[in-house]
Amino acid sequence: MAVRSFPSTRTGAPSVRLAKPTEVELAEQIQPVRGMNDVLPAQIGAWQHLEGSVRELLTGYGYEEIRVPVVEHTELFRRAIGEFTDVVPVSATAGDQTDLLADLLIAQLPAGPALYPDDMTTDEDVEARIADLIREAALDGVRDELPHSIAVTVEEMQPRDDALTFVYATLHLERSSQKGIVIGAKGARLKAIGTRARAGIEDLLGGRVHLDLHVAVEADWQRNPKKLDRLGF
Repeated sequence: MAVRSFPSTRTGAPSVRLAKPTEVELAEQIQPVRGMNDVLPAQIGAWQHLEGSVRELLTGYGYEEIRVPVVEHTELFRRAIGEFTDVVPVSATAGDQTDLLADLLIAQLPAGPALYPDDMTTDEDVEARIADLIREAALDGVRDELPHSIAVTVEEMQPRDDALTFVYATLHLERSSQKGIVIGAKGARLKAIGTRARAGIEDLLGGRVHLDLHVAVEADWQRNPKKLDRLGF
C-alpha cells in the first residue's frame, strides 16, 4: 500500500491515506492539498527514520508523544473556523511559505476607497520621520544592551541657500548608564549613529544634511505623562 502524508508545523505524526500501489498512478490521480507536498513510497523510509530520530531525541529529554490530526476533514475544519479558501502550513521561524500566505491574504482583502492621496506615503510630518530614522540608527546593533527606552526629538531644522540643511536633534535616555552605550568610546558610537541616520535623512529631504546630535538623560520618561507629552508621545 502507498501512503499519502500531509506535512505540518504541528507536533504529531502525519495523517495517512491509502492509495494505489504505483507511483505513476499516485502522481496522476492524487492531487496534493494546496501548499503541501505528498510523501510517496520512495520517501516513506526517510520520513520514518526522521520521525524515529526526533522521537528518540525528545524522549531522552523527558517529552511525551501525543497524536493529533494534522489536516481535519474539510467539513469539520469549516465548522471550527468558518469558510476558508486555502490551508497553508507555515513556519515563521524558518520563513517557510510566509510569502505565499501574505499573497493569499492580500488577495482576500476587500477593495475600499483611498484614504489618502496617491502621492502621500505617510501622515507623519517630516520632523517625526527624521526622529524615527535617528532612533532606528541608535537602536541598530545594541538592542540587547539598550532596551526601547530611547526617544528622539528634532530641536531645529535650518535650510540654507546652498541646499544644505542643518538638523539639530536630541537622543533622550532613561538612565545615565545608557549614555556610554549610545556615545561609545571617544564618541565613535554616536558618530556611527549620525552617519547612518544622515543618509536616510538626505534621501528623505532630497539634499545634503548636516546632522548635529546630542544625548540627554530624562529619568524614567516612559512613566511620566508630562515627559511623554513633551517628547511627542
